[in-house]
Amino acid sequence: MTHYLKFESEEQMSIALSDYYDDEDNFLSGNHEYTFDIVGLIYRATEETETDEEGNEYPVMEAIEGWHVNYLGDLPEALVSYELEEPSTPARVFAGHEPVQEVEQDEYL
Repeated sequence: MTHYLKFESEEQMSIALSDYYDDEDNFLSGNHEYTFDIVGLIYRATEETETDEEGNEYPVMEAIEGWHVNYLGDLPEALVSYELEEPSTPARVFAGHEPVQEVEQDEYL
């Protein structure tokens, strides 16, 4: 199961995940029991747009508060306090583990 974690900062994440660093300060991102995906900052489009030199409009982006991490596996008790509810539109997912969203039957007609 994918767990979506949110930390206040990259520093807080590093402290919370300190058990996952080896003696040479290398992050151990996974093994056969778990996998981390350090997403970091997530940006979402605002309702504003800007125009580039060629006249193309593009959305103005803003960072969502926090430092984000996806975790695949059984979530350790030490990380439970950082867990978010599963987002309806996650910024990033593990391949093959896309969230299943319920849709109304009428949407298929």
